[in-house]
Amino acid sequence: MGILPRMERPYSRQRFTQLLTLVCQSLDERHQGMVDYHLDYASTTVHGKVSSTIRSVQVFGSWARGALICGNLDLAVELDHHWVDGPW
Repeated sequence: MGILPRMERPYSRQRFTQLLTLVCQSLDERHQGMVDYHLDYASTTVHGKVSSTIRSVQVFGSWARGALICGNLDLAVELDHHWVDGPW
């Protein structure tokens, strides 16, 4: 056991497959979006609008290895960003 206690509730692979299908359908419908961006860091303030487009979604971890029971669904989402209205 590691430093942090395991908090995940185990679910079947089938349940996570259904969840992954819903996530992918939702991302397909919203593959591009715009967000207001605001950052205060080290006496610098940056704000504006950023447009993001999903380039890829990758699944890794126990589900990707084929486990029948999984504690979570690990996803990595690659995005392209560009400023629509901002400092650059």
